[in-house]
Amino acid sequence: MPLQWFWLAVQDLKRRPLQEVAERTQEIWAEFLAEGAPSAINLDSHSYERTGLNLKDPGRYSYEDAQDHIYKLMKSDSYARFLRSSAYQDLLIARKKGKSLTGKRLTGLIAVILTSPAHPPPPCS
Repeated sequence: MPLQWFWLAVQDLKRRPLQEVAERTQEIWAEFLAEGAPSAINLDSHSYERTGLNLKDPGRYSYEDAQDHIYKLMKSDSYARFLRSSAYQDLLIARKKGKSLTGKRLTGLIAVILTSPAHPPPPCS
């Protein structure tokens, strides 16, 4: 499920106050793209290089190429399963209840969902 979490993290980045963007771009890099990242994703070389260049001057759209690449992968394989997953449904319910799903709270919610026996991640093929 790292693909889906990456996509959600980038969506969250786009809504962040500008003063939080630079730090959050580095957190996303460390979580998903850095060597030895705990939730590593594979990007094509073009997206990876372009994203690395974008991070020299980080902004809300620094991950646009990478997110587009991941979206295409999810659309062709796992995105539909993710939308049906209990993890995503829980995120929607929390949002409808007016709970903020930004920053560390989002990361914490994701961690709880991923480690909860009541919410196993959907199978990835």
